[in-house]
Amino acid sequence: FEEASFVPTWNWSAAIAFPPAWFLYRKLYLPFAFFFLLPGIAFRVLTGTDKPLTMAAMQLPENEWLLMMNAAVFVSTMLASGGTANWFLYRRARAANRLVVQQQLPRAEEELLLRRVGGVNTLATSLFVALLLNALVRRVARYAHVPRGVAIFVVYVAFLVALFAALGVVIALGLRPTPVDSAATACLSTDA
Repeated sequence: FEEASFVPTWNWSAAIAFPPAWFLYRKLYLPFAFFFLLPGIAFRVLTGTDKPLTMAAMQLPENEWLLMMNAAVFVSTMLASGGTANWFLYRRARAANRLVVQQQLPRAEEELLLRRVGGVNTLATSLFVALLLNALVRRVARYAHVPRGVAIFVVYVAFLVALFAALGVVIALGLRPTPVDSAATACLSTDA
């Protein structure tokens, strides 16, 4: 548990879900900022463009390469987040455990501190996903020239289909979390 060196592993949740949302959910704020900002910056640097392109402009034959570059950046982000997520989470759990051990608190207070320091951030993640969906609805309504109600319906149906597809992949591949011994001192209380 003391070794901090990087060992490549795979985290399907971080790779399949919109990567920054998983990092925000797990309270990994620095990787969240990295995986949220870097793809946009990388796309602009690789394509040499500094102005936002509309979907209509990107679908022109002369801009087809932009779609390919966008897909490449997105897939690279998914691979990087899926490959590093467990390592970031491990380091955070180790730091939280060290912090709690240093406090020398009674067992009940240790668990409360671990919950507060470790655990998950559902409120920020929910707000982030809601804001992303709202931005997507606005984009669809603006660029697809459809009424806002239709755009909302299309975005939410697409979101639900993607959610169920990801859940289906996880179930089909048998990718379930490994049981964790909740009595172990190295275990965050929310992992049980």
